[in-house]
Amino acid sequence: MSFASRLHAALLVAAIVSVGALLPRSTLAQSGTGARVAGEVRADSTGRPVAGAVVSVAGSDRTTRTDTLGGFVLAGVPPGTPTLTVRAIGFAAREVPLRLADGDSIDVAVRLTRASPELAAVTVTASTERRSIFFDDFTARRRTSNGRFLDHSQFAQDLHQPLSTILRTRMPGVRIVRYGGGRMALASNRGVDSFMLTPQGDAYDRNLGAPKACYVQVIINNALVYGGGREETLYNVDLLQPERVEAVEFYTSSTVPPEFNRGSTSTCGALVLWLRP
Repeated sequence: MSFASRLHAALLVAAIVSVGALLPRSTLAQSGTGARVAGEVRADSTGRPVAGAVVSVAGSDRTTRTDTLGGFVLAGVPPGTPTLTVRAIGFAAREVPLRLADGDSIDVAVRLTRASPELAAVTVTASTERRSIFFDDFTARRRTSNGRFLDHSQFAQDLHQPLSTILRTRMPGVRIVRYGGGRMALASNRGVDSFMLTPQGDAYDRNLGAPKACYVQVIINNALVYGGGREETLYNVDLLQPERVEAVEFYTSSTVPPEFNRGSTSTCGALVLWLRP
């Protein structure tokens, strides 16, 4: 082979290698990329989309939340037989077994069932007792503290409106922060300089445009659901239907009672919600 021929062959090989280096990884090989799992989450009773549901893959860091249409996408899911777990407030958790190969792309439809109250007589009695204690404590705080309070009778005529609208119109000083996908989070009206380092939710919230704000902690039925921790998901108050809410308490940073001073954002205030039994 002449020198010119050898030179031409060498240049051709180099060109092929260069092109291969520029091609996307998925074009060169499918292995090592994981699987893609997409789908939708709906309520099995109405067929309506469930927005804000947390979708995660057990044994991995793959997690996301559904959009306003109930849709979700998880990429890079490890191959094998993992379990897809779906959770949403007011619904029973659902687990979906998966069988995935590297490079797979599958779609799943998840139907959630409303969490049903226990019907046994002893359970009803216990619920009644808990409700009585809740009302006693609520009434006492309403009489002695400087918080803002609403009971169901005060917004019963507004049940057709989102909970965020009821809070904004009936509890002066409450600030509703709206960001991508129609999500509504509660924040205090503290100045910008006082919350320069406060969280903006998790990466998903930030991708949806959640602004920096002094987000209040959220407590539902005495359980902390948002405390302002690092990379903690913001709580969308419109996930709750107003007819499910029995009473509401809202406290500014200076009026949060000791029993509700739990999260790292207690300095921003606290929203306390009590659900109907």
